[in-house]
Amino acid sequence: MTAEERKAGAVKLLRMSTEEQAIAFGVLREAARNGDAESAIKVAVCHYLGVGCMQNYKAAVSCAKKQLFTQGSNIAAIAQYIYGTSLLFGRGIDQNDADAVKWLDLSAHVGLRLSKFQLAGCYASGRGVLRNLEKARELVREAALAGDRSAMTHIGQMCLEGIGGPSDGNQAIMWFQRAADAGDPIGMLNFALCCVQGSGVPKDLQKGQALYERVAECGFVPAMCTLAIFFAKHPELPSADTFSKYWLARAWDADEEFADSIIHQTPQREQLENEARFTLEKLHEYNELFQLITQLPAEE
Repeated sequence: MTAEERKAGAVKLLRMSTEEQAIAFGVLREAARNGDAESAIKVAVCHYLGVGCMQNYKAAVSCAKKQLFTQGSNIAAIAQYIYGTSLLFGRGIDQNDADAVKWLDLSAHVGLRLSKFQLAGCYASGRGVLRNLEKARELVREAALAGDRSAMTHIGQMCLEGIGGPSDGNQAIMWFQRAADAGDPIGMLNFALCCVQGSGVPKDLQKGQALYERVAECGFVPAMCTLAIFFAKHPELPSADTFSKYWLARAWDADEEFADSIIHQTPQREQLENEARFTLEKLHEYNELFQLITQLPAEE
């Protein structure tokens, strides 16, 4: 078996079980040691995400740093993203917002949508760069147009609230629908609300219910609570009372404190919702990077 065939086999194994991912990591690490840049950046991502190995930000930074200016494919852009976000959050390296923005900007200019999305957050919050909501909105829109489903939801929210530009309800609904079609949890919840209320789209309780259920079945507690409230508000629906109690019970089983904060509007609600949003953002980053390392050879 040639080195290229071994690498291709390793990429397939990365999509499988934890044990097979560990085998893949070993193959990729050996190829990286032999000077293969494509394998080296995959190893960096594996360290960063904890795929096939223990999560090790310091090792991820070390591997990424060697590939910051590698030519070809998305290798340098991915390395710059890992290095930039590590600097931004102090993962395996001392925190430095200004340097983080520099590397994220380089990666974003190459077109990495994940970097555009992360850089937008820097402009929105003023981390490492002068706060610029217009620039943040522009970057989020670019990431959304490139297919980033979380960015689709964010640009929809920015359009709705008039952040970084004019308020545009029609654009907001369009982006929520695109995010929902792409499978973004918050996008689905937002578009479900549009369907339930008939905001910008024909009122459709069944469609709204189906979207809520898709997110709730994934274990997202806010969606479970939303479903419980939805059925309570629409007693005309079949078995509404039973379903309302069912989803409320599932929400409490999943996270009693969180569910209680949503249902009863407690002071802890905002903090807990922010924690849930952060978890979703981490999952979004994981999915984006994992997709890159399992599709990289096909892009060359």
